[in-house]
Amino acid sequence: MAARDDTLGNWKTMRDKVKARWHALSEDDLNAIDGSRAQLISLLQLHYGLTMERAEADVEEFLQQNAGEHAAQTS
Repeated sequence: MAARDDTLGNWKTMRDKVKARWHALSEDDLNAIDGSRAQLISLLQLHYGLTMERAEADVEEFLQQNAGEHAAQTS
């Protein structure tokens, strides 16, 4: 399996989108995530009771839906 980029792109841009998608995440959670895909996945598991596989799939789907912003910020 290929190594995956652990960032969510420009966190300043993506932060509001993450908060809008996952309302249970607090400001402290968003500060802890700080653009880290792994941290977001971990907190989704904690707050939503998701398996790692489900949380990873949800984050991947979210990034695909926001591909323009994510790609523009990581290139």
